[in-house]
Amino acid sequence: MLKLKHLSFLFAVLLVFNLFDSNFVSAEEVSDPKAKIVSLGDSISFGYVPKEPNSFPSPIAFPNLILGGNQEVVNLSVPGATSSALLSSIDAKVLTEVENADLITINIGSNDILQAIGFSEIVERQTPVTDPVQLAQMQASALQASQDLAKNLSTIFATIRSKSEAPIFIYNIYNPFPAVDQEVSPFGYFLNDVGGQIAAAVNVNMASQSEELSSIGVFIIDAYTVFEGNQSTYVYPMDIHPTPKGHAALAAVTTEKLVELLPAPEPQPVFEIKVSVSTTEETEGPVTVNIETENKDDVQLLFWLQGDRDLSDFSEGGNDILETFSFEVTDNGIYTVLALNNQQIYALEKIDITNIVPPVEPPAEEEPPVEEEPPAEESPPVEEEDNTPPPPVKKVETKQPVEKKKVAKSGNKLPNTATTSYNYLVWGAGLLFVGLSYMSIVLILRRKTRFQ
Repeated sequence: MLKLKHLSFLFAVLLVFNLFDSNFVSAEEVSDPKAKIVSLGDSISFGYVPKEPNSFPSPIAFPNLILGGNQEVVNLSVPGATSSALLSSIDAKVLTEVENADLITINIGSNDILQAIGFSEIVERQTPVTDPVQLAQMQASALQASQDLAKNLSTIFATIRSKSEAPIFIYNIYNPFPAVDQEVSPFGYFLNDVGGQIAAAVNVNMASQSEELSSIGVFIIDAYTVFEGNQSTYVYPMDIHPTPKGHAALAAVTTEKLVELLPAPEPQPVFEIKVSVSTTEETEGPVTVNIETENKDDVQLLFWLQGDRDLSDFSEGGNDILETFSFEVTDNGIYTVLALNNQQIYALEKIDITNIVPPVEPPAEEEPPVEEEPPAEESPPVEEEDNTPPPPVKKVETKQPVEKKKVAKSGNKLPNTATTSYNYLVWGAGLLFVGLSYMSIVLILRRKTRFQ
């Protein structure tokens, strides 16, 4: 009967793997246990790449990707191995490795069937087999090879169980050839048909022993279902070996089987907190956020951060409200609250504040309108006065001539009403007479001199 110590260890490894995957815990904060995986089989688990036939076990091989690829893997697979070759290779060295393993994977059997039906010659001819006799012979050879495979696997399981109680994962056979239309590619259609028959011959026999195998800790991994319909992506063209995506798919189904087998964790006590606000009506703020829990004394840590946060955002703490179980906010938005109780169980709650509105400013008092005066009539521009005082003017004293009263020779006096105007007229007439007389004399003298 399979003991649970290996499954318990794998459970611890898977738990740590999930913690890393969720980014909640850093590598420095966790002691990282590594599961030891021993891989046995042929070129498929070896990680064979058609373009690199002589390569060492490839990093893309699915055993290296199980549980996120952070495990210790001892890959003892050999390209081209059959179940008989694998059984012969299990010596003291191999048994020492499996004795210390936490998980053993076995991928074997494809070469048993392919060699039995002469598959290499068929591919080399690139021609479908249509002869009924040859087809019947191929079917008989495939059936015999599958029966021999079952016997060899039974011995292999018993040999490993003599040294190890670790779970053994055995992979069934997948059909590596995609389905194609017979008219488009007769040979491709033939390969898909042969591959399906080989897979059926092996898988039906293996499935019939599933219950018996699980009783001794051997579990069948359904590779057939994973690859069916995905051959164009998971298998190299005209080949049987998985591509990197095919190996990733095999690793994923292996991890799923581990999760299925691991013991269910014990239910954790429920720890809840309730976050509420002081009011949901529109307010200018602040708004008080209150935290309630069944027993406040059980709460060991209580923090809040603004924004839509997750557990990793509280790695350096937050705003401590353990004493108040409340905090005030003045801005709308999402706020996250983290609580941790004395059983180290945390609760993470969020609240969206939307009712804080900006303060309303009172309306400004309106000033009465100012009456506009009618425009004044434009007046002509006024010349600016020159306020510079004029220079002082010297007073020129003029002596007024003293009029001498003329006495008429006749002895008659002029009446008081007489003026000097008539005197000027007399003087002008006299001067005119003198001038005319002068001109006459000059003319006379010129005439006399002309005739002399």
